[in-house]
Amino acid sequence: MTTAGSGHAVPVLVAGCWGAGTQHHQRDMYLPALTRSPDADVVGIWDDGQLSGSQVGRAKALGRDFGVPVVEDLSEALDSCRAVVGCPAPDVVGTLLASAAERDLPVLLDKPTLFGTKALGALVREVPSATVVAGHHWRFHGAVASARLAVRSGQLGLLHAVHAELIVGGPDGANPLGELRNLCVHPLDVVESLLGPLHGRTHAVHAAPSDGAGESWTISMHLDPDVVVSALVGRVRPDVSSAVHRYRLLGSHGQLLLDLAGPAMSVVGRQVSDLPFGPSSVDAMLAQFLGAGQGGRLEPTLSTAVGLSQVLDAVETAATSRTIETFGGS
Repeated sequence: MTTAGSGHAVPVLVAGCWGAGTQHHQRDMYLPALTRSPDADVVGIWDDGQLSGSQVGRAKALGRDFGVPVVEDLSEALDSCRAVVGCPAPDVVGTLLASAAERDLPVLLDKPTLFGTKALGALVREVPSATVVAGHHWRFHGAVASARLAVRSGQLGLLHAVHAELIVGGPDGANPLGELRNLCVHPLDVVESLLGPLHGRTHAVHAAPSDGAGESWTISMHLDPDVVVSALVGRVRPDVSSAVHRYRLLGSHGQLLLDLAGPAMSVVGRQVSDLPFGPSSVDAMLAQFLGAGQGGRLEPTLSTAVGLSQVLDAVETAATSRTIETFGGS
């Protein structure tokens, strides 16, 4: 396999353009990042033919906008690549993973928790040989990577608590599948990347206005062996574009604040420009994914996504029944 960093770009197939509601991650996230990456060569877009409503025609529009050929035959599309970045419709995700596994092709699968725990468990059982990376990109953010090193090296001492806030707005509007699996998965995945697999108990409160705007989740967890995790996750009105995404880690030897929504610096001239520092979380995720052939680790895995989906199940049950739920085999 030609790998990132070897002086040759990896041929990448963009597979499917599905998204919950108005989400279009191939257009808004993956294709722009792949286009600017020196390690990727997008060789085709697979049109899975499963889209409906306003999503019909997405593949052809992407092909036109990015100058990439659109292919309808999956075998032909997979034979031309060495890695797959997938946003397949739920009905064809199993077919994509099985066909990729036959060719020993790794697949980056966008936000698999949207498919639900039962469907994810079935994929793990039915396609055990598939090499799948769950597209949870925030764990790849530079600040999270630094925090992970600080935690694992003991710089914060004994970790006592983690608090997370993720509040989003913008034109996407409310997710038709709900924000539990769409948004809450992000801070929980970041916490898992810091602490390891999640085991413990949870309580949650869910607020969902009848118009679908402003949905929020307040989550409280007591993780084994003894770490308290709290999270406030939600969506504001579609006409509000500002975002909050931050984490506070409290340890016996200090604390650490991560602001993933803030720029590294603001340049003030005739207008204020926010300039990020270093690669985005999506760029960093794709760099690791494309470089896996050189001994890099492919994570988070599909099994990781199953575990997180089970945690989300516990959160949902706790909020619905107003009980304290156990998860992770604790």
